[in-house]
Amino acid sequence: MCYGETFNLARKAVRSAVETGGESLCRLKKYLNDWFAEEKRLIVDNNNNKENFDPSQDEDPIERQHRGRPSVKWLKSSVEQPKSKKPTTQNKCGKCRVVGHYAPTCKN
Repeated sequence: MCYGETFNLARKAVRSAVETGGESLCRLKKYLNDWFAEEKRLIVDNNNNKENFDPSQDEDPIERQHRGRPSVKWLKSSVEQPKSKKPTTQNKCGKCRVVGHYAPTCKN
């Protein structure tokens, strides 16, 4: 039933109870109060029966690839030996093959 039909039915019941008076009005009030109390109890029971747990929140988050240069791939453990650095190479001239300068600044 939709809202309009229910409202019309309630209006007819109230009008009939008021016209008849006395006992029928008291019965209608008692019935409505009992119905409201039962609805309130059912709502409270339904709220207590629900778990406050959403299974979709329990999953690991989706890992996404970050933009830009990747950070260090791993941290070295305390037992892992550091790699020795390669000695830095100096400039070598393309004309005379002497270390320390390069072709545009060569004096030969």
